[in-house]
This record gives sequence, C-alpha cells and structure tokens, in this order.
Amino acid sequence: YELAEEAFSRACKLDPQNYSLYNKLGATQANSNHPDGSKKAILNYRKALELKPNYVRSWANMGISYANQSKYQAAAKYYL
Repeated sequence: YELAEEAFSRACKLDPQNYSLYNKLGATQANSNHPDGSKKAILNYRKALELKPNYVRSWANMGISYANQSKYQAAAKYYL
C-alpha cells in the first residue's frame, strides 16, 4: 500500500483536477494498515468531492472511513 499511496499522490500532483485519482488515493490509504489511514483518506475523498460533488463512490467511501473511526453520525450523513 505504501508504494501505491506514493504513486497515487504523485498522480494527483500531475493531474490535480482528476477526482478519480483522489478517490483512489483515499481508498489506498483507508485500506492500508496505517493507524491514521481512514483519517488521511477523508482528506482525499473531500478533494474528490470538491472536484465532483455528485461522485457517489467518494460519498460512500467517506461514510466507510467515518464508520471505521466509530464516527457513526458523520458516516450516516454520507450514506444518506
């Protein structure tokens, strides 16, 4: 996951308007074994949603990341 995170981070720098790359970076961070993975992922999901507010995949991933942190009220907002 570390190498994938580096690759997606670089890709985001090269193409900063690509919402899909930010979502993929977030997913990589969330699925890593890093203790702050879900927290870091949320920042990238937010960026993806800034670029494309109706991007359903990022909405769902935000909910999952908040749920992984036991922030269920915040997670519910993204599921609804």
